[in-house]
Amino acid sequence: MKSPNKGFSFIEMMVVLAILGFFITFGARKLVNPGTEMKSSVRKFSVMIKSLRNRARIDNRTYRLVFDLPEDQNKEQSYWVESTEKQALLLSEEDKEELEEGLEESETKQKPDPQGFATDTAVIKNAPAYLPRGLFFDSIELEGEEIETIKSGRVYIYFFPQGYVQGSAIHLTNKENLNWTLAIQPLTGQVDIHSSNIDLKDLQTQ
Repeated sequence: MKSPNKGFSFIEMMVVLAILGFFITFGARKLVNPGTEMKSSVRKFSVMIKSLRNRARIDNRTYRLVFDLPEDQNKEQSYWVESTEKQALLLSEEDKEELEEGLEESETKQKPDPQGFATDTAVIKNAPAYLPRGLFFDSIELEGEEIETIKSGRVYIYFFPQGYVQGSAIHLTNKENLNWTLAIQPLTGQVDIHSSNIDLKDLQTQ
Protein backbone atom coordinates (compact mmCIF):
# COMPACT_ATOMS: atom_id res chain seq x y z
CA MET A 1 0.00 0.00 0.00
CA LYS A 2 1.36 3.39 -1.05
CA SER A 3 1.99 5.95 1.67
CA PRO A 4 -0.05 9.17 1.34
CA ASN A 5 1.68 12.14 -0.30
CA LYS A 6 2.81 14.39 2.54
CA GLY A 7 4.19 17.17 0.29
CA PHE A 8 2.55 20.56 -0.40
CA SER A 9 0.45 21.05 -3.47
CA PHE A 10 1.23 23.96 -5.83
CA ILE A 11 -1.76 25.97 -4.57
CA GLU A 12 -0.75 25.45 -0.94
CA MET A 13 2.78 26.66 -1.74
CA MET A 14 1.43 29.78 -3.42
CA VAL A 15 -0.77 30.56 -0.40
CA VAL A 16 2.18 30.15 1.99
CA LEU A 17 4.40 32.37 -0.18
CA ALA A 18 1.68 35.04 -0.40
CA ILE A 19 1.31 35.08 3.40
CA LEU A 20 5.08 35.30 3.88
CA GLY A 21 5.30 38.10 1.34
CA PHE A 22 2.57 40.03 3.15
CA PHE A 23 4.34 39.86 6.51
CA ILE A 24 7.76 40.62 5.03
CA THR A 25 6.43 43.69 3.20
CA PHE A 26 4.56 45.22 6.11
CA GLY A 27 7.18 44.14 8.63
CA ALA A 28 9.91 45.89 6.63
CA ARG A 29 7.87 49.09 6.58
CA LYS A 30 7.68 49.06 10.36
CA LEU A 31 11.44 48.61 10.59
CA VAL A 32 12.05 51.79 8.55
CA ASN A 33 12.41 54.78 10.83
CA PRO A 34 10.31 57.69 9.48
CA GLY A 35 12.77 60.10 11.07
CA THR A 36 15.60 58.58 9.04
CA GLU A 37 13.64 59.00 5.80
CA MET A 38 12.84 62.62 6.60
CA LYS A 39 16.43 63.36 7.58
CA SER A 40 17.52 62.00 4.20
CA SER A 41 15.03 64.33 2.49
CA VAL A 42 16.37 67.29 4.48
CA ARG A 43 19.92 66.46 3.37
CA LYS A 44 18.83 66.22 -0.26
CA PHE A 45 17.20 69.64 0.05
CA SER A 46 20.45 71.09 1.41
CA VAL A 47 22.37 69.60 -1.54
CA MET A 48 19.93 71.29 -3.92
CA ILE A 49 20.60 74.64 -2.22
CA LYS A 50 24.36 74.19 -2.65
CA SER A 51 23.91 73.35 -6.32
CA LEU A 52 21.95 76.58 -6.82
CA ARG A 53 24.88 78.65 -5.56
CA ASN A 54 27.30 76.81 -7.85
CA ARG A 55 25.00 77.17 -10.84
CA ALA A 56 24.59 80.90 -10.25
CA ARG A 57 28.38 81.32 -10.40
CA ILE A 58 28.87 79.06 -13.42
CA ASP A 59 25.96 80.44 -15.46
CA ASN A 60 26.55 84.06 -14.38
CA ARG A 61 22.86 84.35 -13.58
CA THR A 62 20.92 85.27 -10.48
CA TYR A 63 18.81 82.44 -9.15
CA ARG A 64 16.20 82.47 -6.46
CA LEU A 65 14.53 79.65 -4.58
CA VAL A 66 10.81 80.38 -4.33
CA PHE A 67 8.52 79.01 -1.64
CA ASP A 68 4.74 79.10 -1.75
CA LEU A 69 3.43 78.67 1.78
CA PRO A 70 -0.40 78.80 1.87
CA GLU A 71 -1.96 80.35 4.94
CA ASP A 72 -4.38 77.41 4.97
CA GLN A 73 -2.27 74.59 6.40
CA ASN A 74 -4.49 72.00 4.71
CA LYS A 75 -3.17 73.13 1.32
CA GLU A 76 0.11 71.81 -0.07
CA GLN A 77 3.29 73.83 0.24
CA SER A 78 5.49 73.98 -2.84
CA TYR A 79 8.80 75.35 -4.06
CA TRP A 80 10.59 75.98 -7.36
CA VAL A 81 13.53 77.86 -8.88
CA GLU A 82 13.57 81.06 -10.93
CA SER A 83 16.48 82.81 -12.65
CA THR A 84 17.30 85.97 -14.59
CA GLU A 85 20.12 87.31 -16.75
CA LYS A 86 19.47 90.84 -15.52
CA GLN A 87 21.32 92.41 -12.61
CA ALA A 88 19.07 91.60 -9.69
CA LEU A 89 18.87 93.17 -6.27
CA LEU A 90 17.21 92.27 -3.01
CA LEU A 91 14.07 94.38 -3.21
CA SER A 92 11.56 95.31 -0.58
CA GLU A 93 7.88 94.94 -1.41
CA GLU A 94 7.66 98.72 -1.82
CA ASP A 95 10.54 98.77 -4.32
CA LYS A 96 9.03 95.93 -6.29
CA GLU A 97 5.65 97.64 -6.51
CA GLU A 98 7.30 100.84 -7.81
CA LEU A 99 9.11 98.94 -10.57
CA GLU A 100 5.96 97.07 -11.56
CA GLU A 101 4.06 100.32 -12.06
CA GLY A 102 6.14 101.16 -15.13
CA LEU A 103 5.74 97.79 -16.82
CA GLU A 104 3.00 96.95 -19.29
CA GLU A 105 0.81 93.96 -18.68
CA SER A 106 1.56 90.86 -20.72
CA GLU A 107 -0.92 89.03 -22.93
CA THR A 108 -1.93 86.92 -19.95
CA LYS A 109 -2.85 90.10 -18.10
CA GLN A 110 -0.13 89.39 -15.56
CA LYS A 111 2.67 91.87 -15.08
CA PRO A 112 6.15 90.45 -15.81
CA ASP A 113 8.65 90.27 -13.00
CA PRO A 114 10.45 93.64 -12.77
CA GLN A 115 13.85 91.93 -12.67
CA GLY A 116 13.14 89.40 -15.40
CA PHE A 117 12.84 86.32 -13.22
CA ALA A 118 11.21 83.30 -14.84
CA THR A 119 10.83 79.65 -13.83
CA ASP A 120 14.05 77.71 -14.38
CA THR A 121 13.91 73.91 -14.63
CA ALA A 122 17.67 73.27 -14.70
CA VAL A 123 17.76 72.38 -10.98
CA ILE A 124 14.16 71.33 -10.31
CA LYS A 125 12.79 69.77 -13.49
CA ASN A 126 9.21 69.17 -12.36
CA ALA A 127 8.16 72.51 -10.95
CA PRO A 128 6.59 73.16 -8.57
CA ALA A 129 8.14 70.55 -6.29
CA TYR A 130 6.79 69.27 -2.98
CA LEU A 131 8.34 67.91 0.20
CA PRO A 132 7.83 64.21 1.01
CA ARG A 133 4.63 63.32 2.81
CA GLY A 134 4.76 64.25 6.48
CA LEU A 135 7.45 66.94 6.11
CA PHE A 136 6.56 70.64 6.14
CA PHE A 137 8.11 74.10 6.01
CA ASP A 138 7.43 75.57 9.44
CA SER A 139 8.85 79.01 8.66
CA ILE A 140 11.63 80.76 6.74
CA GLU A 141 13.82 83.52 8.16
CA LEU A 142 15.58 86.04 5.89
CA GLU A 143 18.45 88.37 6.68
CA GLY A 144 17.99 92.07 5.95
CA GLU A 145 17.95 95.31 7.86
CA GLU A 146 16.00 93.18 10.33
CA ILE A 147 15.47 89.44 10.40
CA GLU A 148 12.13 88.63 8.79
CA THR A 149 10.26 85.48 9.81
CA ILE A 150 7.70 84.26 7.27
CA LYS A 151 5.19 81.47 7.85
CA SER A 152 2.88 82.03 4.88
CA GLY A 153 2.94 83.71 1.50
CA ARG A 154 5.59 83.85 -1.24
CA VAL A 155 9.20 83.69 -0.02
CA TYR A 156 12.41 84.20 -2.04
CA ILE A 157 16.02 83.25 -1.26
CA TYR A 158 18.50 84.81 -3.72
CA PHE A 159 21.72 83.31 -5.15
CA PHE A 160 23.97 85.80 -6.93
CA PRO A 161 26.64 85.20 -9.63
CA GLN A 162 29.35 86.59 -7.33
CA GLY A 163 28.80 83.65 -4.96
CA TYR A 164 26.81 85.61 -2.40
CA VAL A 165 23.65 83.97 -1.04
CA GLN A 166 20.95 85.70 0.96
CA GLY A 167 21.49 84.63 4.57
CA SER A 168 18.51 82.62 5.71
CA ALA A 169 17.22 79.79 7.83
CA ILE A 170 14.71 77.24 6.58
CA HIS A 171 12.78 75.52 9.36
CA LEU A 172 11.30 72.10 8.59
CA THR A 173 9.12 69.91 10.79
CA ASN A 174 6.98 66.78 10.83
CA LYS A 175 4.54 68.67 13.12
CA GLU A 176 5.19 66.15 15.88
CA ASN A 177 8.58 65.69 17.49
CA LEU A 178 11.08 66.20 14.66
CA ASN A 179 12.48 69.57 13.61
CA TRP A 180 15.38 70.71 11.43
CA THR A 181 16.94 74.05 10.57
CA LEU A 182 18.88 74.63 7.36
CA ALA A 183 21.11 77.65 7.96
CA ILE A 184 22.53 79.18 4.76
CA GLN A 185 25.79 81.11 5.15
CA PRO A 186 25.70 84.24 2.95
CA LEU A 187 29.41 84.46 2.01
CA THR A 188 30.16 80.79 1.37
CA GLY A 189 26.73 79.35 0.59
CA GLN A 190 27.42 76.58 3.09
CA VAL A 191 24.32 74.89 4.46
CA ASP A 192 24.45 73.80 8.09
CA ILE A 193 21.84 71.28 9.21
CA HIS A 194 20.64 71.48 12.81
CA SER A 195 18.38 68.80 14.31
CA SER A 196 16.19 71.36 16.06
CA ASN A 197 14.36 74.60 15.41
CA ILE A 198 16.96 77.35 15.98
CA ASP A 199 16.28 81.03 15.33
CA LEU A 200 18.52 82.78 12.81
CA LYS A 201 19.46 85.35 15.44
CA ASP A 202 20.75 82.59 17.73
CA LEU A 203 22.65 81.00 14.85
CA GLN A 204 24.41 84.28 14.11
CA THR A 205 25.72 84.50 17.68
CA GLN A 206 27.13 80.96 17.68
